[in-house]
Amino acid sequence: MSETTSSKVDVKEIKTQFKIFTESLNKHGKFVKTPRLEPAEEELPIDSEKREDDEKFKKRECFNIETPKDKERPFVGLGSPLHRKEKHFFRFFLDGSLKTYYLGDYILPSFSFPVLAGEIAAACVFRQDNGNLSIPANGFRRKICLLLPNKSLLPDELQRELDEISQKFGSYRLKIETQYTEERESKDWRSSLRAKGLSEMHNTEIQLASAVRENSEDGWLVIDGAIRKRAFLDLENVIGLAKSFSRLPIFVIEGGPTLDVVKLLVGLKEGERTLVFKQSTAEDDSEKEVKDNLGFWYLRLRMGEWLENPLQGVVKVEMKITENTTSPETIKVVNEISRALLAEKTVSPYPTPRWHAHIYPIYTAETYIKSNLLSQYYFRGLAL
Repeated sequence: MSETTSSKVDVKEIKTQFKIFTESLNKHGKFVKTPRLEPAEEELPIDSEKREDDEKFKKRECFNIETPKDKERPFVGLGSPLHRKEKHFFRFFLDGSLKTYYLGDYILPSFSFPVLAGEIAAACVFRQDNGNLSIPANGFRRKICLLLPNKSLLPDELQRELDEISQKFGSYRLKIETQYTEERESKDWRSSLRAKGLSEMHNTEIQLASAVRENSEDGWLVIDGAIRKRAFLDLENVIGLAKSFSRLPIFVIEGGPTLDVVKLLVGLKEGERTLVFKQSTAEDDSEKEVKDNLGFWYLRLRMGEWLENPLQGVVKVEMKITENTTSPETIKVVNEISRALLAEKTVSPYPTPRWHAHIYPIYTAETYIKSNLLSQYYFRGLAL
């Protein structure tokens, strides 16, 4: 895969921008740089995908929108995998990544907070008719962000100066962007700032997904992870594919049993999917619009004695479904998606972590991103 233009970094530009931001912070307060070399946040042993899914399922109840043939066994057999030679269903595979770095603390007379910097990258792999994978010319995006608390918490003069600096950097090929949290209070600002970085990463994924396909009819797009933003629902022919997911949901099957995730999936055989579900929502749920228009189901790609627990080998698939009772047309699409995903397991990225729920094109996108991210030592050399 050749290097795209947007994967290149002008080291001098980035170092100059960080220096100007640091000078501005010190002019209006005291920026105390960290003396420690902490690892980048993504490198810590935290399953952020599951953690984000846990946040989504604070209201745990889910209901089936697909009528089961057997209420005691809410699964659907899929038959043979849908291989590329029969129908080339998935063409685009997108992944995003975020690394955050703690740079130090900023001290004001009435307020202090940590300062984080983040490197965001997203890549989209395109699969040709012969199966070859490539990164399109517009298939990679990188952002470097300075993550700060809500603007209203900063002195007015500092706000204006940071805005002016951001405008000044507009002509740079890769400018450092200032990103501010929506919340004005936090018990853990580092977690809040990282959450803002994750939100911006998802925005970058959406922008790339919109740009890389000229037409949604060019082929379906698989986004690694769950669909978390309203803008994802505006994209046609897109699914979210999660290798890791929350154990919090409770599934209330109409006329049947009530099951938790483990009880639901322990009986799911290889080549089967669950019924299609939606999450129940409250009127005051800030994500109600997304959840009301998002259907999801679980699909077992692999099973065997070498798997450690019933959840391994299972992926969670999310897709825009506006109806609350699935039509025959929707079921047909759901089954085609599931059969096409079964075919994707043919090439395994073993022994990479979570290989049992991984598909190779997404693994390729992940690998491309990792090869283009700056090392933590290099990044800190630019920022501090």
